[in-house]
Amino acid sequence: MLAIPKANEKLAELGDNDRPQRTDSRVPGLQLDYPTHPFPPDLCHDISNLPEGFRELALSLRLSREVIRLVIAASRQAFPEAWEVHQSRPWICCPSMVLMYSRKYLGQSSRVTERLVSLSVLISCMRSVSFAFGAEELPLLEQLASLAAQRGFEESSTDQDHHYVWTVIMTAEACRRGSLSSVADQLVCDLLESKARNDMTAPGLLGNWTRLEGVLKRYLWRQDLLDEWRNVWVTTLGNPPPGERGKS
Repeated sequence: MLAIPKANEKLAELGDNDRPQRTDSRVPGLQLDYPTHPFPPDLCHDISNLPEGFRELALSLRLSREVIRLVIAASRQAFPEAWEVHQSRPWICCPSMVLMYSRKYLGQSSRVTERLVSLSVLISCMRSVSFAFGAEELPLLEQLASLAAQRGFEESSTDQDHHYVWTVIMTAEACRRGSLSSVADQLVCDLLESKARNDMTAPGLLGNWTRLEGVLKRYLWRQDLLDEWRNVWVTTLGNPPPGERGKS
């Protein structure tokens, strides 16, 4: 669960940088800082603190500094199992700030992948403090469906596909016990369509839980949620193979 800081505890800096920023030329006035190679030492340190899957997205220049810091704040507070045991004690970040900046960057960015990352952080952190989503979360699913439809050639790399698979399965689990279950199930089933990229169709990544589990654990996760994600995989993507039976 997200940690709520005491009044005298320091908040992680999720706001805008003081340094000059490179704006996205497609959106005049957009104040997100998109780094270029070679990365400065402070950014290298930030990227090293990302969960593996998000680290790959950052190294391939798909994320702004602001969204990189957002992911770090969310993962440290809501998903401690995604962190290595040698990590030092994280800064405290108020959950309301994580949610606020997730929505902010979702609206500001013009990059499909970065918007998906912001939305996935928003959904995963909401799920970390909620039992299930209800009808009031329908706009989040509509945004996910809209972004999914916008994914094209520029969003076809393996690291982007893996993040999208995690986002869909994580979202489906959050909705499966409520009124949104049919919408969420359809999102998962859409992963099996022929338009899926990089041959990620059953019986490949989506047909093998061990392989899929390895992908999911490269993002934000907790053991209790991972168990629920497996249930989504079993019920939505078909019966598990003989070697997997009895594990659900």
